[in-house]
Parts: sequence; C-alpha cells; structure tokens
Amino acid sequence: MANVKRKLRVRFSPDNVDITVPEGWSLLKAALSAGVHINAACGGNGVCGTCKVLIRKGEVESTRSDKLSAEEYQQGYRLACQSRVLSDLVVDIPVESRLETAVLSREMKMATAEAKAAELVATGWGFNPPLSKCYVELEP
Repeated sequence: MANVKRKLRVRFSPDNVDITVPEGWSLLKAALSAGVHINAACGGNGVCGTCKVLIRKGEVESTRSDKLSAEEYQQGYRLACQSRVLSDLVVDIPVESRLETAVLSREMKMATAEAKAAELVATGWGFNPPLSKCYVELEP
C-alpha cells in the first residue's frame, strides 16, 4: 500500500483561518497556502527568526533554534519555517511576526493608545498601502 499522508487541520489565529494540509507540511507553507501572512525575511531558511508562532494546541516536529530562547520554546513558540505539522493545530501568530521590522519599531515608539491601534491594524488587513509616497516641489 502506498504511503498515504493524513490530512490535518491547521487554524491560524487571530485571523481564524482554517486549512487542511498533508501531515509533514511546514507551518509556513500552510500559512502561505491559507493566505495568512507570516514574516519570513530569510525565505524559510530558519536564520532570521521573524516567523515566530505560538502553538496553542497540537504537535509539530521542530528543534529549538537559537532565534528562540529556552523559555519561549518551553512556552510553545516555534519558527513556522522549521516546524512540520504532526497533528491538528491551533497556531497564534504574534504581532511581531505579522508586521515588518521597520513598521514594528516605529509603531512601538507611539503612545499606548496609538500602539494599541497599530496592533489592531496588524491583526486585520488594514494596510492599504503600508506606505505612501509624498512629493516635495522645490522652488528654483
């Protein structure tokens, strides 16, 4: 009999998007297939640490990267690009894994109320566009 992989359900929060994937798929591939944004500055090679996610329920196959502290790993944080789906999962995507680093740095300098508003933007699809061009006309 052929080696048939089980189909497993992955739920991405806070988007509440579900996708069914074959056992062994990477979490990053599952997120991309579901249309869920997770930063992966290194293209999924496991060297940047920007695709950090929190496994709320279920099991993944992964090893602790030096991009995660021992405490984070114990709490259930993993790199999406280095984690393989082994069971049905519920995965939280933290704000820092949804925003680009430059945007995050700027937003964290804002007042508390404004930072909370930035978090709301990050958890939805409110970037339309994420930046804008301004032209300055200089007098001759």
